Amino acid sequence: MTTVSVLTRPRPVWPSSTRPSRRSAQVTSALLRLSGVNLAGAFLTMVYLHSLSVAELSPVSTTVSDLIFVEGVGWLFGVSVVLLAVASAALTVSLARTRLPGGWLITALLSTWSLGLVVAAVFPTDPIGMETVSSVGEIHRYAGATMYVSLPLAGWLVYRRSAAEPAWRPYRGAIRGLSLTSAALGILFTLSHAPKLFPGSSVADLFDGQLVHGLAERALILSLCGLLLAIGMGLSRAGRARSA
Repeated sequence: MTTVSVLTRPRPVWPSSTRPSRRSAQVTSALLRLSGVNLAGAFLTMVYLHSLSVAELSPVSTTVSDLIFVEGVGWLFGVSVVLLAVASAALTVSLARTRLPGGWLITALLSTWSLGLVVAAVFPTDPIGMETVSSVGEIHRYAGATMYVSLPLAGWLVYRRSAAEPAWRPYRGAIRGLSLTSAALGILFTLSHAPKLFPGSSVADLFDGQLVHGLAERALILSLCGLLLAIGMGLSRAGRARSA
């Protein structure tokens, strides 16, 4: 074989579908790593802030948003929320690339959760003891309510619509359980505000004097972070299965 024939011989061409799928898997994997790192950072930052605030704020009777008022370190609350928003956005993009049935609705709900985190960070809650709710406090409150509804719904849809994907099977139980747990804790968190939201009602009388909304919200946030983690792990396994 001459040098000319070697140089002019046509090179093998891989099918066009192979290259994009491999590149797509690499992008999804990078997004999932970004999501995991930021989720861990958000969790550790919040734990650290709690350890510094325990002498000032009761984790049972004050909400997580009140941590912004901890003297000297309250800014860490914003850092934690931004990290969680980045983790959620990266997971949203990764999940959108998998094209689960009806995935546009899952993407919309996860995007609502991520946007709600940003809005809650930009518009902080009112200081503790403030009698009237400010317009900024109202925005923060509605952002929180939207967040706590959208993510459990997104998790439930992921559980339902991943049924036909064998790779998701090891994590579907966790996604289902955490979605239902988050929904139940969200209801409890809302009811714990009954003395303020529904004064004079029977529900308000049940919770009167029992300021447990801080504890309920912390349990809710833990379950939501667990739900994000479970979705990410299921998505990672599905991606590996498709690559293989």
